[in-house]
Amino acid sequence: MELERKSLPCIDGSESNFLYLERNKASTLGEAGNPSMTHEEDGMDSINVQMRQRVPSIEKIHDPISFHALLLHERHRTDRTGNPFSLVTFSLDGISPASSRKTAIYKHIVKTLRNTDEIGWMRDERIGLLLPDTGQESANIFARRAFAREKAPEFKLSTYPDHWIGDYPEEEKGGEEGASDPCFVDAFSIDVPAWKRGIDIVGAFLGLIILSPVFLATMLWIRAVSPGPVLFTQNRVGLGGKLFTFIKFRTMKHHNDTGAHQDHIINCIRDGKALAKLDDSDPRIIPGGRLLRKTCVDELPQLFNVLRGDMSLVGPRPCVVYEAREYKKWHSRRFDALPGMTGLWQVSGKNKLSIDQMIRLDISYASNMSLLRDLSIIARTIPAIVVMVLEPWMKRLPARSAALRRRVKIDFAFNEEGGTAAKS
Repeated sequence: MELERKSLPCIDGSESNFLYLERNKASTLGEAGNPSMTHEEDGMDSINVQMRQRVPSIEKIHDPISFHALLLHERHRTDRTGNPFSLVTFSLDGISPASSRKTAIYKHIVKTLRNTDEIGWMRDERIGLLLPDTGQESANIFARRAFAREKAPEFKLSTYPDHWIGDYPEEEKGGEEGASDPCFVDAFSIDVPAWKRGIDIVGAFLGLIILSPVFLATMLWIRAVSPGPVLFTQNRVGLGGKLFTFIKFRTMKHHNDTGAHQDHIINCIRDGKALAKLDDSDPRIIPGGRLLRKTCVDELPQLFNVLRGDMSLVGPRPCVVYEAREYKKWHSRRFDALPGMTGLWQVSGKNKLSIDQMIRLDISYASNMSLLRDLSIIARTIPAIVVMVLEPWMKRLPARSAALRRRVKIDFAFNEEGGTAAKS
């Protein structure tokens, strides 16, 4: 086989170069000529052994960056084709480095792999086995064979997309419960850079101090016009699909029915419509609530979410659970990044954009995250809010101008008629 240099995108948008074995048609198809040969079908026959005659040493397997790029590449392929892949992770840390048993176990596992499989280091210093086009049943058969030796290390088996962002139960719980697999959270989620976390902490503290009069005035207003708590909490989907408690000022009547909003969001997603709000015709909104929502003042308590690390100042909008249930598989890529109070979607049209447009912006942001981009989005947020507040009045101006012009013409015509009658 020949070695071919391949370049795949890394998590930070750069490229990682690595070498991988070109798939030789004869060895991939095997003697039976079956390109979709699974672990269940190929078993432990001689074809697999021939494929892995040269077992790479642990030091020469894919490094974490290269293996991460392979995982992302396989994930994109699955999102497009629907064919699942599996990931088996294990650790040899409990075995002495100088132990011959460690080498024997490692060689046995690697020889079990097909030529289309890959092996490399995970970011948590565990070893990962990537099994393309392999569902959970076939992956279980492989794992039982690969780790059948006495005192073999414990392993974790995950299948994408079955074990990634699944169907959330009707009764969701926040905190540690979630629908995502920890292995894929580690493989797909984007680490929060130190500069980003620093900006979040400093910005949230400054925001709470500077905006404290706004907090106080809003709390007093809500308390005066509507019975019930000042703050509204809700489960939202965050980093890696994990649920967290989302905080905002309450702008709707206490114990209101969310059925209308849920139906609206689901219909918008299924029909590909813009995610427009129902504020103008929503009877649940309290007096002054529309202004709080229009100016985004109701979102200010999320600064506490930022301090807790559940959110960032900049990132994808955290969605509600019933919205996540409607997502396509590739939509779940927005959960790779920490959700934010503002983001590329908010300053690029917001409720005028469809769900697909919003998620493409979120993925673009996550793939090209940088300090300058975050600062640019923060700087564009206030002007975007001002435009959103003034937009209804700006739309009415042409209509009012036309009505005024019509009125002037009528008055002018009436005056002309009156003047003609006076002369006669």
